[in-house]
Amino acid sequence: CSSQPQENKKVSFHQYLRQIFIEDMENDYLTMHSSLIHPEKYDIKVKKISFGNIDDKNIDYKKRLKTLESYKDSLSGSDKTYYKILHRTYEDQVKMDEYEYMDNICDPNNSFTENMATSLLEFRFDNENDIKNYIKLIESGIDYCKQAVAYLKKQSEEGYFMSSRVSSEYLQSLNKLMTSSWLVSSFNKRTFSFSLSDEKKEKY
Repeated sequence: CSSQPQENKKVSFHQYLRQIFIEDMENDYLTMHSSLIHPEKYDIKVKKISFGNIDDKNIDYKKRLKTLESYKDSLSGSDKTYYKILHRTYEDQVKMDEYEYMDNICDPNNSFTENMATSLLEFRFDNENDIKNYIKLIESGIDYCKQAVAYLKKQSEEGYFMSSRVSSEYLQSLNKLMTSSWLVSSFNKRTFSFSLSDEKKEKY
């Protein structure tokens, strides 16, 4: 008799883990696409094909932390391990949120534009629909860059803007990226596991 409520709580915790997994995947198209071949098996529905948000404010980590802590006293074994990992992750995120606009998104070695380029180069094509989504992703880059400009303006107002040396290095790397034809050439070199005619490939 005494084990029944604990079992119900355990199932509830598993449902919570599944819920946040689905939520995270639905709000992060690139992670979802690189991690899952059949997202529909998890009832995941893509909300928006994009690079995400520069400021990463989609998730209320304080709320998640509070919900997670409600399970603390009823967990054991592997569930307790999952709890500890998530709790530490959410605690770190809450702390990071207190230091807004301090992240240098234009770090020449790890800039947002370099990350965009890497995402496009490593994009996986499982079927023709992925090509259409890839094109939508490229088109969403304009909005993502506008977000970056707004972030940089706010960062400058807060007094956290990058140094002249870093900005100069970033502009050089950006110019190199923009003057190459890597995006077209990388697509032309792709081999597809599904049938795609030369006419369609040329069209895309």
